Amino acid sequence: MSDVNDGESETCDELLDELKKFLQDGCGCTLGPKNGPCCRQFPEETVLFNLNNCLELSSLELDLVILISIQVFTRSECIGGKRLPRCTFYFQSKAICKEIFLHFYGISYSRFRRLKEHYELHSISARQHGNTKQLLKNTLLQATIEDVHSFLANYVEENAIVLPGRIPGFKSD
Repeated sequence: MSDVNDGESETCDELLDELKKFLQDGCGCTLGPKNGPCCRQFPEETVLFNLNNCLELSSLELDLVILISIQVFTRSECIGGKRLPRCTFYFQSKAICKEIFLHFYGISYSRFRRLKEHYELHSISARQHGNTKQLLKNTLLQATIEDVHSFLANYVEENAIVLPGRIPGFKSD
């Protein structure tokens, strides 16, 4: 499953086509009525409407929607003395599998896993990219930028070069 909001090249139309094919093929789980696939519980229009709504959200907004779902549907189980968080999924109060959940929201499994890890560490909060507080490697000092600007302005002035957008003989400074 591709992830449009993570910047992959797949278009919204391709994602919608993928979802329609998935709904036709079924998810293969037994969470639906009479132990059938859970995706058969919902009309195609409902699923497409939800996916379209998610595609209209920004990446941050969609992350928060998924984090809230994780909070609501996660319970801790004690297995072998360890507390393991287990996530169950619901849509319109009906149990669904993880695969259809990912399709409903248009996210990849890796993004869901990263969001779940983020939730376990930080609860519901906006995720920040790891490099947000670091300067880029090619960042120049302000003094260097000012030196280059004054050099170029001086060079243009001394050599009577007309820059695009400037009127000769008119000083705007």
